[in-house]
Amino acid sequence: MARLRQKLSSYVGYYKHFSNARQHHVLFVVPSDDREDNVHYTIWQRKPHYTSDNCCSFWTTTAYRLRWWGPLGAIWGSVDVRAEKAPPYGITNVQERIRLNQMEPMNTNEGVISDCVGKPSWWERRPGGAQDG
Repeated sequence: MARLRQKLSSYVGYYKHFSNARQHHVLFVVPSDDREDNVHYTIWQRKPHYTSDNCCSFWTTTAYRLRWWGPLGAIWGSVDVRAEKAPPYGITNVQERIRLNQMEPMNTNEGVISDCVGKPSWWERRPGGAQDG
């Protein structure tokens, strides 16, 4: 999780300078529901701690959901970085999930989301895709 914390700090620090930061989506695919709960909590811990509300949007899913429904399915769960309380354990099993094309776009005139998605199974056997324990 140390590697994830470093990445999160980088994303939060980078996007705090964007007025449309919320429209920049960071997607995480994790191996299990338990890991997804841990990632939600870790993201919430690393949320911005400054007065500005500028922060990118974080979304998670599991490798199983991605394989079963594909990247355009309603598989993406939002992490509420603006919440005052930490997400409860198990939230990822009951939260509403949305499709990529339901996420707030940066520009509404830039084409079709499905044109931006990689080839099937692009997430499998990715070099450097190992997770820290």
